[in-house]
Amino acid sequence: MAKEKEWYYAVAVGRRPGIYRTWPETEQQIKGFSKAKHEKFLTEDEARQFVKTYQSGNAIDTGNLNADVPRGEDDVEVLSQQLGSMGVRDTIQGGDMWAEELRARHDKHLVSFCAGSAPLNGREGCTAAYAVSFPLENIRTHAMALIDHPTNNRADCLAAKDA
Repeated sequence: MAKEKEWYYAVAVGRRPGIYRTWPETEQQIKGFSKAKHEKFLTEDEARQFVKTYQSGNAIDTGNLNADVPRGEDDVEVLSQQLGSMGVRDTIQGGDMWAEELRARHDKHLVSFCAGSAPLNGREGCTAAYAVSFPLENIRTHAMALIDHPTNNRADCLAAKDA
C-alpha cells in the first residue's frame, strides 16, 4: 500500500498563524475566521515562506482589499477614539472600583495598559499605531503611529517597550 503524502498546512491569516501537520488542526485556525489565508505544501520551507510573506507585509490580496475599511478615516484617530480620553486625571474618582481593586492588588507596582492596532495587517495599505496608559497615575496617555513596517505585532511590542 502506498504511503499517503504528508502535507504542511500553512495558516498565514487565522486565529493562530503557523504551520500545522493535519487538516483538523488547520481547520480550527481558519473555520469562521473572516478572510483567512491558508495553503498546503509538500515541504515545510514552502509553508514557512507562505506565512512569512504575509507577516512581512509583502502579500497583496488581489480581491477587494479595503472593502471593510471606511475610506478617509485616520486610523490613529479611530484608535484614540476607541481608547477614550487621552487627558490627565487629577485623581481616580471614588466610583472607579476597578481602579481601587488594581491599586489594592498592585500596591507597590506601576500598572500600565498597552495596546497596538494595525488595520489591514499584512496587506497593502496597512497602518498601525499603539497607545500606553497608566490608569492609576497622573500620567498622560501616550499614543504613537508606526511609520516603518506597520504590523499588529510591532505595534503591540512597541507599546510594551514604551511602557
